[in-house]
Parts: sequence; C-alpha cells; structure tokens
Amino acid sequence: MPGTPAPEHFAVAGIGAGPANLSFAALAEGRIPGRVALFDSRPGPAWHPGLLYPGTQLQTSWIKDLVSLVEPCNRLSFLNYLVRTGRVYGFLNAQYTSIPRLEYARYLAWASDELKARGPVHPRWPGRARGHRRPPRARPGYPPSRA
Repeated sequence: MPGTPAPEHFAVAGIGAGPANLSFAALAEGRIPGRVALFDSRPGPAWHPGLLYPGTQLQTSWIKDLVSLVEPCNRLSFLNYLVRTGRVYGFLNAQYTSIPRLEYARYLAWASDELKARGPVHPRWPGRARGHRRPPRARPGYPPSRA
C-alpha cells in the first residue's frame, strides 16, 4: 500500500521484556546477526511493580544477575550497573547478601535502557508483535514420538 511504512524485520523477537528475555538479549549481543526485538505490553520497563515494598529482598544472590554466571565481564552485569550508576560503594557498605527488590527493578530498567541505546536490541513498550509466524499447534501424535 502506498505511504505505508515497510514492516520491521528482526532476527529474533521475544514476547515480554522481563529478566529471561533481557538476559537472552544481553547475551545475544554480538552473537546473533540481525536485530533482536523484545515486545512488552507494559508502558515501560517494570518488574513486579506491585511487589516492590520497602525492605523486601530477592531470595537469591546478586551474582545471579542477567549475565554474570555465563559471561562475568559482560557490560550488563549487576556489578557494572552499580559502578556506572555510582552505587557500588553504598551497596558494598550496606553489606547486602541479596539484592533489594527495588534495586533489582532499577537494574533491569538500566539494562533495558542500555540495550535500547546501543542496539541491535530493541525493547519496545508498549509493543505488539504483528505479522509473526507461529509453529503449528500441537496435535495428538505431533511431533511423532521416537518410541
């Protein structure tokens, strides 16, 4: 149709821009040819927005961030986030053994902004994937069993 912009094409599209897809996108940087898009229906980066009560903490170590267990020197590590935002000494002096939930939410928003700023990863809020192809629905006997 004349005047209609051409649809965008991506090598990989993730539905949702939560920790799992952000981790994938961060680790895919420079490894996947083409662009990666993360589509999320929320108006902006958010992680459990209704559960960020003061004093609540994650039940896991801060080292289990988006990238560190796979690629410790990745630019999107939690430690790099603390350094780049000027929070590293405050975090260390507080002697946290786990991350406060609000700090983790800030980290995810920072990582999302970093991915978006440096492309080829494109988090989109709000975003809808259109014109995508889905695999056929599973039906009895499909795929054939190897028994």
